[in-house]
Amino acid sequence: MRIKDTGAFYTVTASAQDVEKFAKTWPCSGFNSGDRAAFEFHKRTGDLIGVRVNNKPPYDVSDSALLALSQDCQAFAVRSGKTV
Repeated sequence: MRIKDTGAFYTVTASAQDVEKFAKTWPCSGFNSGDRAAFEFHKRTGDLIGVRVNNKPPYDVSDSALLALSQDCQAFAVRSGKTV
């Protein structure tokens, strides 16, 4: 995973390897091999404000899998000290 700070927001991008590892724990997630995901969060509040899978809206991925992966990404950012 990697983090990009954009001022009031930050984006955590999960690589294809990150998503594949995650999908092994969520077999019905809807993620496909090679998928990448990016989640944008408000730095001060932690609110999730944007989701993209393969640079397009995530229509084929289950809501619960997206939420779980977004929480993993946010936890990664917190552990990295990139949040307020």
